[in-house]
Amino acid sequence: MDEYISRKAVEEMIEDAQIISDGENCGYCTEDIEISSIPAVNVIPVKRAHWIISETDYGFCESIGKNYKERKYKCSACGYETGTQAEKFICCPICTAMMEE
Repeated sequence: MDEYISRKAVEEMIEDAQIISDGENCGYCTEDIEISSIPAVNVIPVKRAHWIISETDYGFCESIGKNYKERKYKCSACGYETGTQAEKFICCPICTAMMEE
């Protein structure tokens, strides 16, 4: 998997290398490096969230012959609520936050 760094971080690294070497090039010439030639990639930070699970017990239901419980799931990032089996979702369908356990 690729890793992305900021152009500013590269500039700081080159400046630090020049300071450490007291102006010496240490076998390479930093003046020939064009930071603007490093390709930039548009990335967005990954939003992370988790499902807040609430369970309501409606008591005994005669038509099904057992206690009826309903589970609801709420996204901790955007507040989206669903009654489906949300634990199977890897992300929120509304805000696209990645679900963590």
